[in-house]
Amino acid sequence: MHPRDLTSAELADLLDDAYRADRSLGTAGLDAKVRLELADHLGCHPERQAQVWEAWQKLLILEGDVEEGDALFWLNVEFVKPCPEQS
Repeated sequence: MHPRDLTSAELADLLDDAYRADRSLGTAGLDAKVRLELADHLGCHPERQAQVWEAWQKLLILEGDVEEGDALFWLNVEFVKPCPEQS
């Protein structure tokens, strides 16, 4: 399923899986194709990225084991890819 077809909460769950895998926090992560589609989708839709970040923040607060600042840096700098039209 393409990221555009998922809710913000579902996308936040995917981000959480990718983040935890990247930080070796005990998850299998995402399939490479899903990861790329998600990174591209969020890079091309900043308003959607903001909605997903808000949903992910709620998840991070509930779980309480991840520093929000590190997660936001990872999202903006390490994960999201610039939209091809903007590169």
